[in-house]
Amino acid sequence: MAVLLAALLIAALFYRLTEPEPAISDAIGYLVAGARLAEGHGPSFEDANNDFAGPFFMPLAFQVSRPGDTRHFLGFPPGFPALLAVGARFNAIQAVVPLLAGLTVAATYFLGLALGASRGASLWAAGILAATAAFWQFGTAAWSEIPATLAVAAGMTLYLRSRPPDGRAWLWLPAAIVLSFGHFIRYSNVTFLAAPAIYELYTARGKLLTERGRWPFWIAIAAGLVAIPLFNHTYYGGALITSYSPSHGWYPSPPFAPGYALGPSFVNGYSLRESLKTLWGNFPLLLLLAPWGLWRLPRPGGVLAAAAILFGLLPYAFYAFAPAGINSRFLLPIFPFVAVAVGAALADLLPRLRRPLGWAAGTAIIAALLFLVSGHWTAVTADNAAARSTVARVRELVAPLEPEAVVLSVMYNDLIAVYGGRSVLNYRRIPISDPALGRYRTEMLEPCLTGSVARLRDRAIPVYYIVDQQSPAWDPLPILQRHFTLTEMGGATRIVRVGERVASDVTLDESLCGFAE
Repeated sequence: MAVLLAALLIAALFYRLTEPEPAISDAIGYLVAGARLAEGHGPSFEDANNDFAGPFFMPLAFQVSRPGDTRHFLGFPPGFPALLAVGARFNAIQAVVPLLAGLTVAATYFLGLALGASRGASLWAAGILAATAAFWQFGTAAWSEIPATLAVAAGMTLYLRSRPPDGRAWLWLPAAIVLSFGHFIRYSNVTFLAAPAIYELYTARGKLLTERGRWPFWIAIAAGLVAIPLFNHTYYGGALITSYSPSHGWYPSPPFAPGYALGPSFVNGYSLRESLKTLWGNFPLLLLLAPWGLWRLPRPGGVLAAAAILFGLLPYAFYAFAPAGINSRFLLPIFPFVAVAVGAALADLLPRLRRPLGWAAGTAIIAALLFLVSGHWTAVTADNAAARSTVARVRELVAPLEPEAVVLSVMYNDLIAVYGGRSVLNYRRIPISDPALGRYRTEMLEPCLTGSVARLRDRAIPVYYIVDQQSPAWDPLPILQRHFTLTEMGGATRIVRVGERVASDVTLDESLCGFAE
């Protein structure tokens, strides 16, 4: 009961700290998709300009397009938007992640018990998880990692409680459902299935094929895995096509490669090193106790926890985007297992100290965790203030513009589309990724951008370009200067209004642009 009460208190606190208008594209995309799902439109984004001048009018997260459909669809798996849609139906979309964060703390406690840890060790685990920086950062914003973490922790707990000889056999079904649903929150959750597989091999000891009570769980898991390529075929256009595919805007380089672990990628790389730094940053000093805690857990539980940590970490050790900074969220699903390991170590080592020293050490650790929490609170509050300032700035920028205006801006694209109430021409999405050439088809930018803007101006739709400080490799300003008259609007932020098209004898090839005829 105390754990559940603590979970509710954390949920309430995180809800109070949640910023309802995030300034980061992924979070914006999730919230828009969840609201659209609740309205019955699917995880999509619609803009009437795509009917004749598209298909470039959308926020960054909505990069999936379909032949014959001018809507754009969210490029992330549907599990988290579905959860947000449930919240939206109750006018509580902002409460979804905080509630799931609170449940994740409770699930970590019960995971510890299921792994064979003592109640004291499990309480330590729940408290340690609740004091990590990443848990606070992503438990107060619309990111998919908290739901993915809950799916792993709760699913593994149910799985362990269903195993012979003492488990409740019927729990295999909710375990399989929760774990499989987690795959549709983040595909990388699939790697955690290695942990129960290794657990089965360890505990069955040659009886895996004869103990048929173990089979139903794996049959259900297999069905869930088969559902992934079926979903991909329906949603992305092919069984092996995902948002990581170049056809949906992914880079012309592979997302995963062995060289990214200890070397650079096309984004940053050194992902194994950064993974270890992220774990150390979230479990400072206590991380050193994790190996001892894994050893002190009952052997089957220790084997499963170690496998979950290893295989949960593995994909991101080779990912192009190193799990650091905003991407430290990638490692959140392994945090409950690390926390249980640390909790088991503390529960084993502290009683070995003489009573005054043991109490003092335990009190010092709790005080240190509370000190860390105060810092996390300050950081989240500062991030929220920065987001509010950015959103207010964007609203101020677009307020003088006509309601039907179209705006070009990389830095503010999503903020203008969602909070500014203006259409956005997302020129960043114009050049398609071509793995065969090993680059983006940047030659598309001039004809497609010019053709799109010309179609807008033919209908007397105002077009503006906010001259970004963080433009991508392809700069639209010289293209606009060559093909249109431009008028400087003045002000602290440089904004130009696009006028009439300049006469030119140059013929631009629009064959790859996808304009509706």
